[in-house]
Amino acid sequence: MWFPSWLRDLSCSFQPVRSRQRRASAGERTPRRLTRGPRAWPFRPALEALEHRDLPSTLMVTSPADTSGWGDGSLRGEILAAASGDQIVFAPSLTRQTITLTSGTELFLNKDLTIQGLGSGLLTICGNGNRVFEIAPGATDTITGLTIAHGNNSTGGGLANAGTLTLSQCTLSGNTGILGGGVFNTGTLTLSSTTLSGNSVQGYGGGIYNVGMLTLNSSTVSTNSAAYGGGVFNAGTLTLSFSTVSGNSAPLGGGLYNEGLLTLASSTVSANSASIGGGIYNDGTMSLDACIVSGNSATYFAGGIYNSGTLTLANTLFFGNSPDNLFGDFIDAGGNYFG
Repeated sequence: MWFPSWLRDLSCSFQPVRSRQRRASAGERTPRRLTRGPRAWPFRPALEALEHRDLPSTLMVTSPADTSGWGDGSLRGEILAAASGDQIVFAPSLTRQTITLTSGTELFLNKDLTIQGLGSGLLTICGNGNRVFEIAPGATDTITGLTIAHGNNSTGGGLANAGTLTLSQCTLSGNTGILGGGVFNTGTLTLSSTTLSGNSVQGYGGGIYNVGMLTLNSSTVSTNSAAYGGGVFNAGTLTLSFSTVSGNSAPLGGGLYNEGLLTLASSTVSANSASIGGGIYNDGTMSLDACIVSGNSATYFAGGIYNSGTLTLANTLFFGNSPDNLFGDFIDAGGNYFG
């Protein structure tokens, strides 16, 4: 068979394997074979067992009844059924209803929970002569969007906090006791956009009694009454910012009675009344910065502030207090006005 010359030349350059083997046996050098790496095994996905994890759950309150069946749809029942880290919400059908505590005991929170109400004007928890909430030591809780009303206890008619509590967009009203009509705090408490009004006690702190760490931000304390500190009695550490203390009454310290550490910033103390210290009675360490103290009254003296402790004033306005703005010494940090 005839082949083109170029194909004949090409065919001569390829030798059969046998020929290469014969040359090797004759002492000729054998070309090195290319080596291959380890064989790549095909990828095969596999499932591995993971450690057990409990994911937070959302539990819904569907009934206004105060029963205690485990997860029965009542608030008390859902608190019992909840695990630490869970959230409790309320069915829309409970809008503008009142959950009345009829069991004779408060709602006890000894685990980390978030209780999210429908709005303070839309849902009320009524103590019915009992304290409404108690937060245990070690618990970290958040309560939002509720009215806490008509609770009664010697220490905190509305609630007693010994843990860490954030109370946001709530109202506490009509609660009574001996120490802290609305709130009795020995733990760490933050009140944000919350109102305490119409609470009363026979002793200390019509709205709030604090011997722990307390922060009020954008909140209102009004029309509360007590023997000492109509609005707030503080023997711990208290910070008020962008808040209002008004219309409260007590023989000593109509708005605030302080024997701890008290800081007021960008806040208003107005229209409170007392025998001594209509706005504030201070026997501790207190500072005011960018505040207004106005329209407070006292039967005897210190319509604005009575000071027998340490008081620092900065950028604060005093006016309309009767019979006087201030009784006692103070440290003038500048920018103050006495009208």
